[in-house]
Amino acid sequence: MSEAVQAPAPKTWGINFLIGIVFILAGTAAILLPLASTWALTVVIGASLIVSGLAQIFHAFSRSWGSLILHCLLGVIYIAGGLSFWLAPLTAAFLLTIVLAWLLIVQGIGEIWLALSAKNLKGWGWLLVAGVIALAAGVWILLRMPSFGLFLPGFLLGFSLIVEGWAFLLMRRA
Repeated sequence: MSEAVQAPAPKTWGINFLIGIVFILAGTAAILLPLASTWALTVVIGASLIVSGLAQIFHAFSRSWGSLILHCLLGVIYIAGGLSFWLAPLTAAFLLTIVLAWLLIVQGIGEIWLALSAKNLKGWGWLLVAGVIALAAGVWILLRMPSFGLFLPGFLLGFSLIVEGWAFLLMRRA
């Protein structure tokens, strides 16, 4: 049994419209100020790691898991990672960019491999194109280092916020 998806109620649409505008404005600000938004990302990621580390340590003492020492050690590693993001935000931004580049490279190689092994399937070429684009993007980012390290995370955040904002605005039209 499938239920039909209903259009948002007029009140919900107003909220979606407002959220969409806020996301688009925030995304535009992130793109116009990529260094500041990259710094903000490193601060938020650092805080997330610290909170996760504290939760890991707290949970280690709940006795529902084994190996108290291992869980505490993992918590300390999370906290150390978070503090390193806070204490060296530029290094953290470079690290994020390098990790993103390598993820794209690995993803591209994997998609190319999958596409070539699925040549007999309809549409395999689209997977090949996606793989080539991902691989090229990863290599391009690595070749543009170190300058991309400071600006790319903030730019990508802004781009993502703008796309999500437009998605909220266009939900009414669907």
